[in-house]
Amino acid sequence: MVNRPSRDWRKRSHRLQESRDEFKARNRNKAEKIKTLEGKALDLERSRSEWKQKCEEKTREIKRLADEVAAKDELIEAERKSRQQETEAHSEELEQLKKKWQMLQQRSLEKKTTKSLADTIRQFLS
Repeated sequence: MVNRPSRDWRKRSHRLQESRDEFKARNRNKAEKIKTLEGKALDLERSRSEWKQKCEEKTREIKRLADEVAAKDELIEAERKSRQQETEAHSEELEQLKKKWQMLQQRSLEKKTTKSLADTIRQFLS
């Protein structure tokens, strides 16, 4: 019976050893998982900062392009107004020329009718 307590102690010691080994193995697995997750978190953080930087660059580029478009729109609007004024000036000039042309044609017609009237009188008299 003397062996019994020492045997119990060995069994307990062995169980404790196994429990400790299982605990260490679980902790080792957890540590590995934590390391891989930390690596993933670090990669995600780097990726996020890269995307954030790219986003800021694109935002600046978009603003620059929007400013360029606005400036070109202003130039286009100024050119359109200038052409509109030119068109109006040309229209007025055309109307004046049409009036002069009509007046010249009317004078020419009057001269022709006066000449033809004088010619008919001369022919009648001769």
